[in-house]
Amino acid sequence: MKKKSDQLDLNLLRIFLAVCQHQSFTQAAERLGMTQSAVSNAMIRLKSELAETLFIRKGRGIELTVFAKSFEQQLLVSMQQIEHVIEAQQQFDPMTTRRIFTVYANEYAMLMLYPIVKKLIAPYGARIQFKMTPVEEQAIFDDLSRQQADVAIDLFPTIPAAFAQQELSREELVIIVRSDHPRITQQPTKAQYYSEQHAGLIMRRSNLHMVNAFSPQVVASRDIECECSSIVAMMTLCAQTDLIGVVPRGYASQQAKQFGLNIFELPIEMPAVPLKMIWHKGIANSSAHQWLRVMLQQARDQLSSSIGL
Repeated sequence: MKKKSDQLDLNLLRIFLAVCQHQSFTQAAERLGMTQSAVSNAMIRLKSELAETLFIRKGRGIELTVFAKSFEQQLLVSMQQIEHVIEAQQQFDPMTTRRIFTVYANEYAMLMLYPIVKKLIAPYGARIQFKMTPVEEQAIFDDLSRQQADVAIDLFPTIPAAFAQQELSREELVIIVRSDHPRITQQPTKAQYYSEQHAGLIMRRSNLHMVNAFSPQVVASRDIECECSSIVAMMTLCAQTDLIGVVPRGYASQQAKQFGLNIFELPIEMPAVPLKMIWHKGIANSSAHQWLRVMLQQARDQLSSSIGL
């Protein structure tokens, strides 16, 4: 007696995963080199085989049903296992491979780590590209699960059980002001800090100012003249005005001279901010992925040595 899996065209699963990734028949077709109608017909066949609705229309796009989301996650685990079997037969060699790894990184991680990583991997055939982390946290987890990204480096308060993590750094926040600031020429008091006009650094996902996001207590109201979503933009503004800003110590120490800024301690209670690297546990034992993590750890170590973190 034939099992149902013997009758199922496994190519349908490959098409299904592409549609799930892009949530678009058109984009999945472009990626797979197929016509949109061929992709659509394949999904109709899979729906019939599984006797389950897979997608529903949402505006001009499509949305996965609850069943499809669960089915996709199970398939991804199985696909990762298959890839590990294949990889075990094809020993990963970073010198000869042409593989391109993708690292999702927030602005701070990109500014601090990418230049070091670029130099570290110069002798290798493998390449590591950095991309900004998606604004939606769930999109990060989804892309890691689908291996659209290999690791993500950002501020993650919590992560799902399917992911592993490593803390890369833990940095204090400091005050920056222009070197010829008319009032702040030495360590400011708490009263001085609150009396000045501020440039506030907005966290993209929480939409909170960095100081408010990490303070263990309620932060008193400040006169925030300018809101920035970029560390570089904030430092530029502080260098050209009397605004004061708060940024991680590492980048401030590295760039203060270039921007013409002075650095002072933050006069309010504030814990150090942890920067974490996360990845899906399903690929943790991959030799290629292990090499990638080693490169990022080496970059972190070089950075720590150079700026004293």
